[in-house]
Amino acid sequence: MTDTLFFSPSRTLTLAEAAELAKAELAPEADPKRTIAGVKPLDLAGPGELSFFEGGRYLAAFRASAAGACFVKP
Repeated sequence: MTDTLFFSPSRTLTLAEAAELAKAELAPEADPKRTIAGVKPLDLAGPGELSFFEGGRYLAAFRASAAGACFVKP
């Protein structure tokens, strides 16, 4: 079985910090002070974790995800 946690989190990041590191833009309704403690795939991410959605065949997983935040490719 594949381990989806590659690194133990050394600290949490706020959404603002994660967006700055990724050179991403936060959505207007996003809370920049919300903390993220890890990164997981859409289907495994929970409220304290960040995920990524590029589109296409993962739309159902994106809609069903419990991720606290998600990078979305425009």
